Amino acid sequence: MAQTKKMEEKWQRILKECQKKPENKSCFDCMGRGNQYVVLNFNTFVCTACSGIHREMQHKIKSVGMSTFTTDEIKAVDAGGNDKAQKMWMAKYDARDGAVPAEGETEKLRAFLKRKYQEKRWYSETPGATPAVQPVSAVLGSEAPKLVVGACSSAAAIGLWRV
Repeated sequence: MAQTKKMEEKWQRILKECQKKPENKSCFDCMGRGNQYVVLNFNTFVCTACSGIHREMQHKIKSVGMSTFTTDEIKAVDAGGNDKAQKMWMAKYDARDGAVPAEGETEKLRAFLKRKYQEKRWYSETPGATPAVQPVSAVLGSEAPKLVVGACSSAAAIGLWRV
């Protein structure tokens, strides 16, 4: 019995250490200061407001201070975290997509999280994988059309169209 209690305390310490990591100190979804909840579907730390939206989306949420986590859940959170999730769920995010809603903007957050998780708007299964940039000739081969840049007189251009 004492051995089980010691193991529970050990795993609870590991969970608290995960919560204190710099990348997990703020909410994964709104960047707010709270991180007292874990979204077990994604192994991320979120604030109270975002945890409520996740619950609406049927995601599994647990409070770091008030819930009991299984050993497997803690191992998954330890292996995951906000930084790893950022690389997957926001891999294709661009500033042109608009700013991430702030902590108090509940309706905007709800819409943002729907795009993020249900529509997988910015998701990538292979985070960080970007297509290699290649010259046009590598893609089109040696028969690639030549691009000629230069001035053209209107008379010459009209002459091109005469049949």
